[in-house]
Amino acid sequence: MRLRLVPLLTGLSACLLANGNCVAGCWEAAAAAYGHSPLELAAIACVESSLNAHALNRSHQSRTNSVGIGAMQIDSRNVPGLARALGIGGSSDLWDACTNIKAGAHILAEKKARYGNTWDAVGAYNASCTQLKGEACKQARSRYAWKVYRARTNLERTGRCG
Repeated sequence: MRLRLVPLLTGLSACLLANGNCVAGCWEAAAAAYGHSPLELAAIACVESSLNAHALNRSHQSRTNSVGIGAMQIDSRNVPGLARALGIGGSSDLWDACTNIKAGAHILAEKKARYGNTWDAVGAYNASCTQLKGEACKQARSRYAWKVYRARTNLERTGRCG
């Protein structure tokens, strides 16, 4: 089942629907814990998985031997670091929608600590550039950041990813 954002009173507050249940506050709690906007996290999830809590991306597995898990598409290579930072026991914990969002918020905070509160940091959420260098890395991050920007604009206007 896909996650959907249901705009509430302000349009910025959202209810996370997963498996038919409202898990209120996941976006807000994760955003507040790391100094992000809930809308920013939701826009990243739109780009990563179209808000699909059950998304599993194996497309990059042959290159890195990893998979992207859940709405925020947390790379399985991040699990050891997330275990230390958040107490995540393993990849299976990332199937919990709120845990997945919190992990994504943590990773974005790491990128912002390194690159500043910039679109480059948002781009680095997806393109850490372990394989790409120089201009190719910069372009990959820019393309991703524009996708997040467009998703955020759509969320603000319509409450939907696209």
